[in-house]
Amino acid sequence: MSYEFSKNDELIINSISMKGIYIAGIISLISVVDIFYIFTASEFKSEYWVYFVQGLLQIGIGIAFLLPFNNFRKVVTTSGNDVEEILAGMEKMTLGFKLISFFILMVFLLGFVAIIIVL
Repeated sequence: MSYEFSKNDELIINSISMKGIYIAGIISLISVVDIFYIFTASEFKSEYWVYFVQGLLQIGIGIAFLLPFNNFRKVVTTSGNDVEEILAGMEKMTLGFKLISFFILMVFLLGFVAIIIVL
C-alpha cells in the first residue's frame, strides 16, 4: 500500500521521532556512564551488581526505543511506504514496553524478597 503523509504530518512525526531518539540516547548514555563508574570505583561493593544489571536493562530499554523512533524518522526521509514504516516502528516499540514491564516486575519482586529476608 502506498501512502504519503502531508508535509505538516511529516513535520510532527519527525519532531516526535527526533525527541524519542534523543531521550533513548540519553537513557543509554547515562547507563553507560553508570556502568563505567561501577568498574572504575576504588572500592567495589556488593550492591554494585544491582546497579550493573539495572544499567544493562536501561541500555536495552534505550536501544529498544531507539529502533522504532528510527522507523518513524524514515517516514520523513523515504517516500511511498509511510504506513509500513509507522507500523514497523509501532511493532518494534512493543519490545521496549515489554522490557520496561519486566524491569518493573523485577523491582517489585526483588523488593518483596528483600522484605522477606529482613523479616
